[in-house]
Amino acid sequence: MSKLDFKVLSEVFSKNFINLLIDDPIRAIWKLKTLTIKFDISHNDNGIEIKSLLDSIYNKLLSDYRSEYVYKNAIAEKIVKGKHKLSETCFYDTEFRVNGSIADVIISNGTTSAYEIKTEYDSLMRLVSQLSDYSKAFDKVYVVIPEHKFESWSEHIEPGYGIVTLSKNYTLKYKREASSNIQQFDKNIIFSCLRRDEYIDIFRTGTNTTVLKIKPIDLKKACKDYFLTLSNEEAHKHFNECLKRRNLEREIFSLSGCIPKSLTSVLLTTSLSKKRKELLVDALIGSHLH
Repeated sequence: MSKLDFKVLSEVFSKNFINLLIDDPIRAIWKLKTLTIKFDISHNDNGIEIKSLLDSIYNKLLSDYRSEYVYKNAIAEKIVKGKHKLSETCFYDTEFRVNGSIADVIISNGTTSAYEIKTEYDSLMRLVSQLSDYSKAFDKVYVVIPEHKFESWSEHIEPGYGIVTLSKNYTLKYKREASSNIQQFDKNIIFSCLRRDEYIDIFRTGTNTTVLKIKPIDLKKACKDYFLTLSNEEAHKHFNECLKRRNLEREIFSLSGCIPKSLTSVLLTTSLSKKRKELLVDALIGSHLH
């Protein structure tokens, strides 16, 4: 199978497919069935639950094509769900824009951390600029790489950035801890990561303003001017608190025990109404027949 073929397999673990599973489960199941045949993925074809079918497909990726999603899901499973127990104070997101780069994973808990994933199919060409962007807004920055690439790639990752490896046995290991970036923050970049309601709230709180007597056209500039007067530590504290308030509800994981581990990352970053969560659960425990 080609790399392109496996990319199609990886697309099962996406927001688009989750929505397809909810809106048109028959079509979604047909797609899963087609993929299992194409990739010769073995499973019991007699009434298997969809969640088990998804895990079988995920295991195929683990053994034959460790895509970026596999790394994201490992972080979601082992750090957010495992270490932090899906705490309401722990925020997880993917594809987070920072200056001119997009961080593969960000986590906000006691502090802010950005994770740049480099699979065995990636190059390190843009790594320097990516890490530089992240370090201007996030306290800790890590590069996540295959374990077997550690010796050859670690020398290309500057001191100060942490290194995490994913092993053949699907375990994450912190091979090098990240240093704090707070002293080198660019508050302009942090401000650009904030939402409108967030920077207005920071302005209101910091200036003890209850009624904003500022023209709408001038509001963003006033909020930014105030934000730039903060110390790096204060700016980071506000940023961290804002991210944690964005935390998606974890109700999806408590609805039932049917949520497969393979969907951890995509479900943590997919906003669903209570009704759509229930429909997803129904689809996942549904059976795939001949």
